[in-house]
Amino acid sequence: MSIDVAAYQPGTPVDDELATVAYAAVARWADQRPITAELVASRLRTHADAPATLLATGRAHDGRLVGAAALRWPAAPGATGRLWGPAVLPESRRRGLGARLLAALDARLADTAAAQVTSAEVPVGRCAAHRLFHAAGWTLAPASVLLKAQPLPPPNTPPQPSRVRPAQPDQAGDLAGPLGRLYGATHPTQPPLVAAATWQRWTADSRYRPDCLLVAPSGDGGELDGAALVYPLAHTDPAEPPEALLADVLVAPNAGDPQRLRDGLIAAALSAGRRHGAAVARALVPAAPNPTLDALRRAGLQPVTTLATYAAPQRRPAPAASDRSAW
Repeated sequence: MSIDVAAYQPGTPVDDELATVAYAAVARWADQRPITAELVASRLRTHADAPATLLATGRAHDGRLVGAAALRWPAAPGATGRLWGPAVLPESRRRGLGARLLAALDARLADTAAAQVTSAEVPVGRCAAHRLFHAAGWTLAPASVLLKAQPLPPPNTPPQPSRVRPAQPDQAGDLAGPLGRLYGATHPTQPPLVAAATWQRWTADSRYRPDCLLVAPSGDGGELDGAALVYPLAHTDPAEPPEALLADVLVAPNAGDPQRLRDGLIAAALSAGRRHGAAVARALVPAAPNPTLDALRRAGLQPVTTLATYAAPQRRPAPAASDRSAW
């Protein structure tokens, strides 16, 4: 079976094929979740000036897609790229297809001197995937913990902070700057260009709904003390309950009563997910002790599994910030 590598084009029939293969890869594992064509496009579509995602595919003799992996380049100099997969249908496993898909994209990384790239999260029990990345020379990165609530918990009894409210559809000019500064203050290790593009990155996702971005203005020149983003995922698969992903929770370091604000943002985000029909909530946060993990537990989400992430081998120095052609 040959491996084809080409630029990913969102909105084509391949999205449905990729969703089928990806769901087969997570079925019966702790990270099982509904995977739709919309979700695939949201993960593989690039933003800003980054090149198109590279998609490696393997097809059976009848043309059916049986395996795939994708490499989404960094969105800005100093940012981190992302590997999606490899994902292989169960009946096509144990034939080296996953290793060949990974090698095809690994070769592109070596050729382009790309900045850091990390894998998708791998549950601790998925031994074959761990062996695949170890054999390819990828190294373990900090772990994350997956939390879920099923069914979604009822709204918190204590009142939410009155300043927590949904974003408005026409607030791009008002929120872009404050949200970028809030993201930078909450994630100080992220490159400034990544923080500045937070509004663009969040709202470009096809799952974005204005009322699912919750903000807490600080009352000081339009700045924000906090924000939370939840993505509802609509689908028609009867085997999977509708789901909402709590994508991020941001609280400024100098916000007053940060625990109450964080709890209020999460409660409002979960309520937004319920309004959009979600029956399940999931969140992914660093496994190391942190305030967001504690707040999610208080909101009724329970840890399901630990997820490992791998970093691609650094074969060459990352390109200079001005050398965008080398991404």
